[in-house]
Amino acid sequence: MNDTGTVPRPTLPTVHSLFSPEWLRAAAEATAGRSPDDGTALRLGLRLTDPPPGVAGQVLVLVDQTTGALAFRAGEWDERPTLTLTLAHEDARLFLFGDAERRVRLFEHGRLVLEGVFLFVFFLDRLLQQDPSGALARLRRCTADAPPATRHRPDAAAAVTAPEDEAAAVRAAAEILPRTMDALHTELGRTTPGAQLHVSHAPSGTDVSAALGSSRPGVPFTRASRPIWYCCAKTLGAAAVGQLWERGLLDPMAPVARYLPWYDGDGRERVTLHQLLTHTSAVPMGLDPLHGAMAAPVALRRELLRRMTVPTGTPPAPASPTGRGGRGS
Repeated sequence: MNDTGTVPRPTLPTVHSLFSPEWLRAAAEATAGRSPDDGTALRLGLRLTDPPPGVAGQVLVLVDQTTGALAFRAGEWDERPTLTLTLAHEDARLFLFGDAERRVRLFEHGRLVLEGVFLFVFFLDRLLQQDPSGALARLRRCTADAPPATRHRPDAAAAVTAPEDEAAAVRAAAEILPRTMDALHTELGRTTPGAQLHVSHAPSGTDVSAALGSSRPGVPFTRASRPIWYCCAKTLGAAAVGQLWERGLLDPMAPVARYLPWYDGDGRERVTLHQLLTHTSAVPMGLDPLHGAMAAPVALRRELLRRMTVPTGTPPAPASPTGRGGRGS
């Protein structure tokens, strides 16, 4: 109690617009002593399409993937971030402070563009949900219009109730492949929200198909769910190329430009289908524009391909050993 005999009200923190100079100073104080290491941190670039007056339009967020420590730096980037998100100011606030469902929906409304190593989105989402360092909780208190905090449940992925036929398939899979299913259950809510398993082994007669966890917040992962295949799609692509090659409709040693005329100039005319299939072209990989922009419109992804420049001095690819030219399409 104070001198007037009343109980003083707790002092509320001053809130500021996200990425304003005042907010950045408050963020530096809130994360002091817990900054991630520059050499090992995930580098998330946020580029705003509508920065309010006085708000930084470009911010680099350093994220320690082990501890969840954060650091924010406004201005130009000294190197290309691991991930770059181009989005509205309000969407940036939801991405950092919203719950998992709101974060998922940001990738569905068509206004967000992502470039970089898409896989890191999942690791980043987990850190933002769990906030192991408490940095987001401290930052939320000084962020204007921040969405309310939600309690993270480590078993949230496994807590979704699946339809009975899906649950029966999981039980059947656990009887046939108990250790495999135990390993998948261990990863739910830790490294992945959900998983699908299919095993078909003719000699033993084994035929297993099951899905578990969540495909998105509150929605169970089923055998009919459509996951992101990533590199698993390469097997289908290689088989399709092989079938076209057998029919004489395509030559893997031919330049890509024979089949995609717009993929030409700046050395791109020397890149062959075989090089792309075997990862042996001179086109740089990893953080270049070709590897990423997964959440971007098709027109933007094609434009990024058009701007890709092959390093000078790159030798031409070897000629086709078959002599089968393949017709362009």
